[in-house]
Amino acid sequence: MPERFNQPLSGYVVPRFGGIPTFMRLPHTEDPSDIDIGLIGVPWDGGTTNRAGARHGPREIRNQSSFMRSVHPEALVSPYDVCNVADLGDTGVNPIDLMDTLKRVEDFYAQVHAAGTVPLTAGGDHLVTLPIMRAIAEDRPVGMVHFDAHTDTNDRYFGEAKFTHGTPFRRAVEEGLLDPKRTVQIGIRGSLYTRNDYDYGREVGIRTIPIEEYFEMGVDAVITATDLPCMLYNNPVAYGTDVVPEQVLELAQDHDNLQAVKESSGDVRRISAVRALVGDRLALFAGLDDMVFEAVAAGAVGWIAGVVNALPKESVELFQLCVDGKHDEAFALYRWFLPLLRMDTVFDFVQRIKLIQDRVSMGTETVADEDCDIILVSFMKGQRTWKLWLSKRDHLPRKLRQEVHVAYDIVTEEVWSKVTVDGEIPTDIFAWAPPKDWKQWWMPKLADRLLKPGETAPDFEAALADGKMTRLSNYRGKVVWLPTFDADNHVKTLVDPKGAGIVVAPGGVVTPQVEQVLKIIARENLVLATGHIHAAEVVAVVKRAKELGVENILITHALTSIPGLSMEQARQVAKMGALIEYCFLQSMTGPDAQHGWMKHWSKFSLKDLAHVVDEISAKSLVLSSDLGQHGNMTHPDAMEDMITGLLKEGVSQADIDLMVKKNPARLLGLRD
Repeated sequence: MPERFNQPLSGYVVPRFGGIPTFMRLPHTEDPSDIDIGLIGVPWDGGTTNRAGARHGPREIRNQSSFMRSVHPEALVSPYDVCNVADLGDTGVNPIDLMDTLKRVEDFYAQVHAAGTVPLTAGGDHLVTLPIMRAIAEDRPVGMVHFDAHTDTNDRYFGEAKFTHGTPFRRAVEEGLLDPKRTVQIGIRGSLYTRNDYDYGREVGIRTIPIEEYFEMGVDAVITATDLPCMLYNNPVAYGTDVVPEQVLELAQDHDNLQAVKESSGDVRRISAVRALVGDRLALFAGLDDMVFEAVAAGAVGWIAGVVNALPKESVELFQLCVDGKHDEAFALYRWFLPLLRMDTVFDFVQRIKLIQDRVSMGTETVADEDCDIILVSFMKGQRTWKLWLSKRDHLPRKLRQEVHVAYDIVTEEVWSKVTVDGEIPTDIFAWAPPKDWKQWWMPKLADRLLKPGETAPDFEAALADGKMTRLSNYRGKVVWLPTFDADNHVKTLVDPKGAGIVVAPGGVVTPQVEQVLKIIARENLVLATGHIHAAEVVAVVKRAKELGVENILITHALTSIPGLSMEQARQVAKMGALIEYCFLQSMTGPDAQHGWMKHWSKFSLKDLAHVVDEISAKSLVLSSDLGQHGNMTHPDAMEDMITGLLKEGVSQADIDLMVKKNPARLLGLRD
């Protein structure tokens, strides 16, 4: 055993914003020997089927834990004096290979377990629990107390995927890692896929406590089940459950570990009523920001605040004035503060405060950490002026149109995190509709948005970051795709070998309809994308397009099974001036792919791509991701990983700039 246990780095030695971030500011070590509790990060969310982002959890928990000091304020005990704790770092992960990641995590925890160290983990999505159990339950199954909304005992996702964030505990039971009869799941709630979603857990013996049963058991059962100090949170407005003062008295008499009440009913008389019954037995806290003045006067000893995030100095000053009995000074500040404090119960507003903190590096890290400019978009006919946050990487008005379309359909939280209106927000903002002549374009249904023959789509101006004005019409309709899912090649390759789809160049000769499209593309200086047609059709179409004067041609994910160009065909179209697209998705497809729909596409690795760069030249290539689907990585993450991988394969930064920046810009006519 070490002579002295590890201690967190004191803020008196290095300020909390300095130093290398570790969990609780503890020393980092890769050797788990002599460590009682190892704090470990698993920065991976490849098992998610919808909302990614948990991969950033370990890093941000390390950042936030820097605010924790060593000694508990009530018990006056430092846990770091009774056991040896250290940050063991992050497990290895493979962001593009689920099965490899599971093995890496298991191997990491096997070493920790062999050293006799108890792991405390920060994830990561729920699936990371499975490889951890594989390591620590190798000798015997473990029990589990699981607090969650979902049981995570589903069997499969999309028919074939057995390993997702919704399946880890079913796999753990099947593998003999988790003892279902020593497993309890608490707070399970929400809608189900089928009526049988809970059957598996009941059949194997898992004790599942739905949220309805939890409430029927009551607060009394929860407090009885623990020796930990408890605070009663009474918020009938938000949660529909009201614990009246007489019930608070009964709970206080029956449970010594009930120590505080956060009163958020909005009725300040509750503070007086509870205090009259229990005296000083319980610590009473104001739970709403716009009752702190009255609550402290009635006997509250604390304030659990929300808007304090926005104005912490004024919040502390207000509370202290109330406690000190300086009522006139307190009320003057309270009166000034009150309009903002009223916003405490507006969920979106509180979240916006957190968003602003993030933007000034005081809050959590976002999944897509992009620097943004404000680009002003003026609707035609002066209907409204908006400010939208758009990435510096993409100033194309097509993105502006998408944002406006979403804002018209429904003003969502995501949109409002990016959008503000000049001046005061008008009271009719949620009911605002575009001018009548926009309706065919902006109606939510796709069929209604399609323009009829002879109609002209709406247009608007945008001010770019450099101050220059541009119009949506300068860019709209820039790319024309030949058939994709209904192409004959796609149908025969992925749907039905005996099926039939659209053929654009039978016998190597483009059809009259395609010829007409190519002439329009040439005349309007648009971009031709070849879609999912046959490789032989690609060559024929490119040849005819060049003869008709088409300047900008993109061969859609040319080197995967659709369209499946050979290297010779790729060289041929490149010599004719076409750009060949490579999608990072191609490196994840094939028989071992995570999702069933990806297994039917051939795999083309970054190593293969590096060979193509040497063979054909970066001047003829464009890199994209084709990712962002549920359960797959986001587009920015994919581009970052692809570029990193290509650099490791020896592709130069200059060639990457060509393929990622210059060639796409040239294709779209954004620069000479």
